[in-house]
Amino acid sequence: MKFVDTGRHMKQVSPPFQPNIKAGVKNYAEMVSEWNPFSQKGLALFYQFSTDSAAKSTNFNLIPDGCANILFKCDARDPRVTLTGIILKEKSFKLDPHVTYFGFKPYCLAGIKSKDLSLAELRNDRVDLEHYFPEVESLTEQILVTGDFRKRVRVLLNYAHKHLIDYDYIPGLAENLAVSMCVSKGQVQVGQLARRVGYTDRHCRGRFKRMFGITLAHYNRIMRFQNAVKMICCNNSVSLTNIAHTNGYFDQAHFIKEFKKFATYPPTKFRENLLA
Repeated sequence: MKFVDTGRHMKQVSPPFQPNIKAGVKNYAEMVSEWNPFSQKGLALFYQFSTDSAAKSTNFNLIPDGCANILFKCDARDPRVTLTGIILKEKSFKLDPHVTYFGFKPYCLAGIKSKDLSLAELRNDRVDLEHYFPEVESLTEQILVTGDFRKRVRVLLNYAHKHLIDYDYIPGLAENLAVSMCVSKGQVQVGQLARRVGYTDRHCRGRFKRMFGITLAHYNRIMRFQNAVKMICCNNSVSLTNIAHTNGYFDQAHFIKEFKKFATYPPTKFRENLLA
């Protein structure tokens, strides 16, 4: 087994990106911090935002980013915290108006301490966090009464060190493959990944699918899609042809076809909707 030391490069990888959230909320703030020192992919995105008070409810479209997500609804009348697994295709997510939300998005849940939590079973699903971890009600109360974003991050990290981290965890093949795909932005073929770690394609595919609930190829495509989305949203002057070439798609037609497997609209319309 020849693991590649890619974990140290994770800090150079831009965080998972949800452009519809950033564009449609108020007071958005985020930061990246290590939450699990035992995991190769032990960074997490912490974020916070408020919804508008105008509508009765607000629907946001979330796109695949290869991560699970823990979201706190910071509302004294109806406090909640939910855990969402890796999503496979763009899906609508309903948020209540005039509410502050605080989120914790681990780059990977490998190395998390819960005998009942299966990453594979959590795929495309949303559950209450208290089903899997202790003292969630107390954690939610602390998040609720702590109004400052960075203080909420510290509260969550303290909870993670006590209840989330598996201190006996040793990174394995599946996580190493996930890191490699993330660092390469989805532009390394599955066969190349297998050769790097000294296993057969079949063995790598099987181990990865058992842990994450999706195939190696699907996860790799999500990483490439995410990078393309970041280019679309962060530089309006970049052409789709340039984006397709930079991200290793055969041509613009291939890029559009792949993009629509993860998002409701093709790249041009996706960009137009964000600018509207």
